[in-house]
Amino acid sequence: LTFSIDVGGNPIILGAPSNGLNVNFTDNDWTFTGGANARLDTEGTGTIDDVLATALANGAQVTFTGGAYWDNHESLIVGDLGYGTLNLELGNASSSTVARDIIIGNQAGSVGEINVDGAGTILDTDGDFLGYYIGQAGTGTLNVINGGQARITNDTTGAISDLRMGVEAGGHGTLNISGGGSEVIAEDSFVGAAGDGVLNITDGGALRQNIATTPDAFMGLQAGASGTAVVNGTDSLWQMRRLEVGRFGVATLSVEAGGRVQSTGDNVVLGDDSTGSGRVAVFGNGASASRMEVTSDLIVGQLGLGQLTVGQDLNGTFDGHGHLEVGNALRIGTDASNTADNRLIVDGPNATVNVGGTFDVGLNGNGSFSAMNLSLIHI
Repeated sequence: LTFSIDVGGNPIILGAPSNGLNVNFTDNDWTFTGGANARLDTEGTGTIDDVLATALANGAQVTFTGGAYWDNHESLIVGDLGYGTLNLELGNASSSTVARDIIIGNQAGSVGEINVDGAGTILDTDGDFLGYYIGQAGTGTLNVINGGQARITNDTTGAISDLRMGVEAGGHGTLNISGGGSEVIAEDSFVGAAGDGVLNITDGGALRQNIATTPDAFMGLQAGASGTAVVNGTDSLWQMRRLEVGRFGVATLSVEAGGRVQSTGDNVVLGDDSTGSGRVAVFGNGASASRMEVTSDLIVGQLGLGQLTVGQDLNGTFDGHGHLEVGNALRIGTDASNTADNRLIVDGPNATVNVGGTFDVGLNGNGSFSAMNLSLIHI
């Protein structure tokens, strides 16, 4: 089934469930609406892609609103070779889409965008194949805003798939989570798997990696990959079991204006491998100081470059606020082969660090520690 005619902007009203095999939206704007049982049921692959477009504004665009629901049993591809957009909107009732896996910006040169907008509006993957691939080889953006949700759920085998941004070399993937109640639920996440990945959590949004047994987060996974994350604002949260900032690639994490990053059960590592570079800044105030919480060990510079500042931004600009909580050991420079400029800087009267175990600076590798301007360290 291919939608490629102009219906003059009139919505397609779904009554009883409508069924098709592969559904392709190749141009124009399409709006689906209806009541509680309004459903488009796709047994095969769903594609939203205009290969003749020159921008998202004139590409294929599909909107589900007013309670309309899209159940896509195989892959959903938004932007395959050209431009495509999927909008899930609240309207007079929340709208949802579910697919085995979701690929945004599939092939090189493609651009795709999905907007999940409004409380009760949900985007789900329920398969054991890919999960969310945002910027596979093209450019992809997923916006979860104003109370919307994007989730990875178990399929019938119990398998869990991944959340990846910047999947292949040359891929550019961005995930924006903004507004109270807006959340993404996942197991593993990769911000810059082999390409460029960007994660922005703002204004009370949340990325909760709290399903299955090993919900870990990796930034700058492969050599040549780049990962950038910002957690900004009161109640903004990124939660995972283990966090690696700069595994083989380059990554930065900024926790600011009252944001919080929480590792719930394993280590946080900055600069994991010899080619890795991980830099983190915790600074600023919202309703309370920005916080980074590590349940187990915090390693700043394992085999690669690791740098952490509390009370300064990534550029070293003074702020004076921020809190770091480490449940066990804090280690700066942990391998004899590591000669990088690994360091921890704590700066300002409202910049604090609590360490529940040992605090080692340059025990094996190169490391430095500076506490300035009435900052407070508890060991």
